[in-house]
Amino acid sequence: ASRWLVSPAVAPLWAPVLPKLEWIAQRTSFLDSTLDAWIDGLKASGVSPAEAQVVLLGAGYDTRALRYSGDQAPAFYEVDLPVVTRAKGVLSSRYAAATGVRQPAMLPLDLMTCASGAPALEALAPLGLDRSRPT
Repeated sequence: ASRWLVSPAVAPLWAPVLPKLEWIAQRTSFLDSTLDAWIDGLKASGVSPAEAQVVLLGAGYDTRALRYSGDQAPAFYEVDLPVVTRAKGVLSSRYAAATGVRQPAMLPLDLMTCASGAPALEALAPLGLDRSRPT
């Protein structure tokens, strides 16, 4: 069945999607390299990345928290719409159960209801966000 998806007969259906896929790859590369540089900076200053934390606002279906999982990785916090965090929570919990990676803490919150980022940061505190740690 998957051969049909990449067959020449179906190729025209993918044409409108390809630029978006290229943009996603570029975005992922940029964000990963920025995060890697930040982590390298922490290490250079004598701070363990495990002491740091990353907040992803509007995380969507980003897999960065799962890809950067491990004993020496920062803790990840993801904020997105309730419908997104529910669906992503199901998917990431299945992946975490199969691979043993650490899941991010997820906050279901509509950012459009926040006048500033403060409510999101306050709501992340009970999930473990410590504003005194490198973020």
